[in-house]
Amino acid sequence: MLSLSGAWFQVDAAKRAVTLTIHAQPGARRSEIAGLHGAALKVRVAAAPVEGRANAALIAFFARIFGVPKKQVRILSGESARIKVIEIIGSDKRPESLLPWAIPFLNHKGREGELQTVRMHGKAKPTE
Repeated sequence: MLSLSGAWFQVDAAKRAVTLTIHAQPGARRSEIAGLHGAALKVRVAAAPVEGRANAALIAFFARIFGVPKKQVRILSGESARIKVIEIIGSDKRPESLLPWAIPFLNHKGREGELQTVRMHGKAKPTE
């Protein structure tokens, strides 16, 4: 059983499961990944923390990012707190790809190792 982890994520390759520690900021203009907040991935959520709306928006956001149905994303702990632990099952997406500035890639001139930063709005892609 292969297992990888960072400060804010764990990957269980045998179960095809990713566990993320999230610092949620509800009431934002749009849902987006805002970087790291200590040992958690900071996520702005475009829903108020009323009657589970922010949790539902968070589940839908990560389902879209990881390309899985919403039923495969669940909150393991922290349903009524800003710090949450979320599990995503059935995706091959690497959680570190959620922070594109941490990944070296080839730029338009073909030089490897240059880092660029992009804002996240559901999909990670390098700037050109």
